[in-house]
Amino acid sequence: MSAKLFHPTGTIPPVLTPSLLARLQDLNFDYLELAIAEHRDSQCPDPQRFPLKVAENLAGCSLEARQVLARTSYSLYSLGFEDQHFWRKALHPSERTLEVRYGREPVQTLRASFCELALIHAWHVAVTQPVAARMVYGMPHDVVQRMERVRLWQLKRIAAEYPGLLMPRWPTNPCFWPDLVRFARAGDQRRLATTQQLGHQLIAAELLACERPNSAARQRQRNLMVQQRLAGRRR
Repeated sequence: MSAKLFHPTGTIPPVLTPSLLARLQDLNFDYLELAIAEHRDSQCPDPQRFPLKVAENLAGCSLEARQVLARTSYSLYSLGFEDQHFWRKALHPSERTLEVRYGREPVQTLRASFCELALIHAWHVAVTQPVAARMVYGMPHDVVQRMERVRLWQLKRIAAEYPGLLMPRWPTNPCFWPDLVRFARAGDQRRLATTQQLGHQLIAAELLACERPNSAARQRQRNLMVQQRLAGRRR
C-alpha cells in the first residue's frame, strides 16, 4: 500500500469520514484510559501493555493532553491484524453451541470488554469501508475479505479467548510512544503532528510487509519478546 494514501501533508483522506474518525478517537481515548487504569492497578510490567516509563508519563498527562493524543486517524491499539496466520485460524468457520456463542464469561475484564467493542468496530469498518480499514487498522486485504464473512459471535469469542490480542501499536518503536506522550504533555502541536505522521509510515510499512508471508507476524512476536525482556529487567 502506498504511503501516499496517508496524505503526509496533514489533510485527511475523504474515505476517513467524520463519523468514522469520531468513533475511532473515542476508542483511542478509552484505550488510553484503560492503559492508565491498568498501570495504576499493577506496577508489574506486562508485554501486552505499555513500557513502564511510557505508562508513567501517560498517567501524568492532563485530560486535555490525553484528548489530543487520541486524535489520530488510525488506532492507537493493535488487534494483531498483521498476523494473517492468526486471523485465518481465528476467523475460520466453526460451529459452537448456543451457550458457548453467547454465554457470559464468569469474570469479564475491562480489557476483554474493550477488545470486544474494538473488534466490532474494526469489523464494521472492514465491511463498509475496506480501504479505511487498511488505513485505520493496517488490515491486510486477506483479513478484510475474511471479516466480510465472519459471524458476529466469533468476534465476542476471540476477545474472550485471546486476552493477549490487544496491545499498544508499535510498543517497541524507540520514538513513537515516548515522543507522542512527551509532545502532547508539552503542548507542542508541531512536533506532535510530526510524530503522528510516523504512525502513518509504520502502517504503510506493515502493509507492505504483509505481502511477504509471515514477516509482519514475526515482527509482532519480536515486539512481544522485547517487551518481555524489558519487563524481566525491571523486576
